[in-house]
Amino acid sequence: MADLSDVSTSLALGLVAVTLSLFWLKRKNTSRDPPGPPVLIPGFGHLLQMSSQPVQQLRLLRQRYGDVFRLYMGSYPVVIVSGAEMIADVLQTRGAEFSHRPPSFLAETLANNKGLLNTSGSTWLEQRKTMIRTLKMQAATGGHLETYIGKAAQRLTTQFKSLVDSGQADMLDVAPFIKRAVFFVSFSLAFGRQLDFDSEFLISYANHYDHFFRCLNLAVLTAFMPWISWLPGDLVGYKKCKETAEIIVKNYVEPEIARLKSIVNNNNRDVKDSSTVAPFCLASVYIDEMRQKEREGTPTFLSDEHLPITISDVIAGSFDTMSSGLCWMLLYLIHYTDVQETCRREILDNDCDLDIAKYVYTQAVIMEVQRHANMAPMPPAHCCDKDTEIGGYFVPKNTAIIINTDSLLMGPEVGDDPTAFRPERFIDDEGKLHIPKWFIPFSAGKRMCIGMAVARKELLGFIIELLSKFQFSAPKVNGRECMPPLEGINGISHSPKPFHLCVTLAGQRK
Repeated sequence: MADLSDVSTSLALGLVAVTLSLFWLKRKNTSRDPPGPPVLIPGFGHLLQMSSQPVQQLRLLRQRYGDVFRLYMGSYPVVIVSGAEMIADVLQTRGAEFSHRPPSFLAETLANNKGLLNTSGSTWLEQRKTMIRTLKMQAATGGHLETYIGKAAQRLTTQFKSLVDSGQADMLDVAPFIKRAVFFVSFSLAFGRQLDFDSEFLISYANHYDHFFRCLNLAVLTAFMPWISWLPGDLVGYKKCKETAEIIVKNYVEPEIARLKSIVNNNNRDVKDSSTVAPFCLASVYIDEMRQKEREGTPTFLSDEHLPITISDVIAGSFDTMSSGLCWMLLYLIHYTDVQETCRREILDNDCDLDIAKYVYTQAVIMEVQRHANMAPMPPAHCCDKDTEIGGYFVPKNTAIIINTDSLLMGPEVGDDPTAFRPERFIDDEGKLHIPKWFIPFSAGKRMCIGMAVARKELLGFIIELLSKFQFSAPKVNGRECMPPLEGINGISHSPKPFHLCVTLAGQRK
C-alpha cells in the first residue's frame, strides 16, 4: 500500500506540473516577446526536439526566428542568443547585468546553492576572485602548475611506452589514461599534494567524478522538469547523481580540507619543517583568506559551507573540460596526420620547452580543434535579476539565457570555409598567433572560465610530451584501417564518442 500511495502522490504532482505548464504556455504572447516555435508536448516544451541534435536544431531555429528566440525547456522559458553582435552585448557590453545564474532545481538540490558555478552576486564574485587569483599564481612561470603537468605527462608517456613495448597499443582506448593524468593535475592544484598514479584514493576519486558526469548528462532534465525526481525509481539517474555528489564531498573533498585546516589553523608557515607548512593550493588559500577576514572582522562570503562546493566546482570543470579536450585533440590528429607531423616538428625544434609563445602552430591546432569540436554548444545559462531586453525583445527577470556558441564558432565571422579544418586561420600574416573576438571556447565577460590560463598551458603541456614521444594513427583490423568518426556525445559537454587508436613510438609506423 505504501508503494501505491507513493505512485499516486507522484502522479498527482506530475499532473499539477503539467497543468501549470499548460497555463504558462497558453498565456498570451505580446509583440515584445522573443519569437519561437510552438510547443507540441506540454510539460516537455522543446526538450524532445532538442535532445538528439541540439546544434543542428539551433541552426534551423536561428534561420527561421533570428538571433534572439525563445524555447521552452519543460515549462521553463529559455532565451537563445546567437550571433557575434547579440552575444557580445550579453556577455561583454552588459556582462555585469547578465552575470547571474537562473534559479535551478539542480543547483539547489546538488549544491545547496553554494559554491562557484551556480551562485550569483557578491557571494559568487568573492568565490571567483579568490580562485582566479590563486590559479593565476599557479599558472605563472615557475608556479606549481608546470611541475604538476610535467609529472602527469611523464607518467602518462610511461604508461603508453609500456603498452607499446608489450604490444598492447595497436588498438588502445586512451580515455581512461588521460582522465587519470588530468585528474592528477586538478587534485594537486586543489589540495597541494601529489598522489601516486596507482593510488586507490586517486583512482576512486577520479572514477566518482567520471560517474557523476555520466549520470548528470541525463539527470540535467530535472533542472527543467523537477517533477521527474519525485517519480518512483530513478528514471533519469537524478538520485544516483545526487548520491555521487554527496560521496565526492564527504569522502574526498572534506577530508582534504580538514587536513589543510589543521595546518593553516596552527599558523606554522614560518617553521623550517615543510611537513607542517600548508602547501600553496586552492583550498589552503581559501582557508587562509577566510580565517584572515574572520580575525579582522571583515564581512565575507567565504565560508566553510561554500568551500567544499567551490573546490568541487573547480575540479569538476577542469577535469571534464581537459580530459574531453585532450581526447578530441588526439582524435583530430589521427584524422589529419600532416597536421600532427607539423606539430611534432615544431615541438622538437623547441626542445619540448613549455613556453607557450614558442608554439604558434600547435596552439593554432588546439584552437581549431576547440572550434570544430565545440565542447560547450549550450554552456551554463545566464540570467538578469531584473526585467530587461535583448535585441529589442522583453526578457523577464530570472529567465534562463543560453549562448549559442555554434553561431560564433561556425558563423560567417570565421570565414567562407567554417566547416574546413584549417589551423592557419589563427595565424596572422606575420606568423603570430591571432585570437579573434568570435573565438570564445571558455566563454567571455564576467562569467568567463576562471581556469583559461591553466587550461591553455595544461593542454599544450600534455600535447608537447605526447607528440615528442609517440605517433598516433587509426587502428587496423585485418590489415584495414579503421578510422574512428569525428562524432561526439551531447551531454553537459560535447565529448567524443569512445574510440580507439594506434600508438607507436615517434618515427615508427605500423
